[in-house]
Amino acid sequence: MTHPMTKEDFPVSNIRHFLEPGPIVLVSSQWQAQTNIMTMGWHTVMAFSPSLIGCIIAAGNHSHDLVRNSGECVINIPSTSLVDQVVGIGNCSGSEVDKFKAFELTPGKSEQVGAPLIEECYASLSADCTMTPWLNATTCLSLRS
Repeated sequence: MTHPMTKEDFPVSNIRHFLEPGPIVLVSSQWQAQTNIMTMGWHTVMAFSPSLIGCIIAAGNHSHDLVRNSGECVINIPSTSLVDQVVGIGNCSGSEVDKFKAFELTPGKSEQVGAPLIEECYASLSADCTMTPWLNATTCLSLRS
């Protein structure tokens, strides 16, 4: 027999961790000579073949213009040993900080896209990006194999 769980009220701003089942990822991007890394907490698999990942990179993020202009990015999956870098990257803007240098991460060469991968991450997934104009956000990432 199951027993009822004790419930607590939480402000909406504090419940995200209950709703986000996927790993926190680092999205690296490049347009011309400018690179950036952003921390992303929400993404979802939308289709398996061809592979399609849904996410939003809002227009207010520095990465938005880099991804919009290049049409590509790399989704990097960090290990827990990078927790300090992941938090730090999410708390500053690439318009003010070179995040690869500031967080001592190594940009690697992707074989599929021009955006750099992050060598310290245990997996890196290259992606083509599609903009959704009515949202003014990057919303769909199609993974390249």
